[in-house]
Amino acid sequence: MNVTPIIQKLVLTVLILLALGYVVYSTLFVENEVVIGEDGVPLVTEVVGRDILMMADKLDSININRNVFSSPLFAELKDISTQLSPEEQGKPNPFVKTVGGVAGLR
Repeated sequence: MNVTPIIQKLVLTVLILLALGYVVYSTLFVENEVVIGEDGVPLVTEVVGRDILMMADKLDSININRNVFSSPLFAELKDISTQLSPEEQGKPNPFVKTVGGVAGLR
């Protein structure tokens, strides 16, 4: 059986359009099934924020040895922070339109 290249391209194009149509339909128009429990509350199969809950559990298991703060090495630490000098701040309302660099003129 001899199939012309035009028919091959047409069949391929139709198959691609059908596949794209299915993907668009399934993502936009098909709603996910929600399973309702016996108490009427929807059962969630994927817990939203599960990674945050796992991190919070890890933080709960952290124990800090308070003896560190009374050790002589901790007492010998020196504060080397520097005081910041006050600097001039920008204009009070950065959203006020300016004309020629003067605020309030329109």
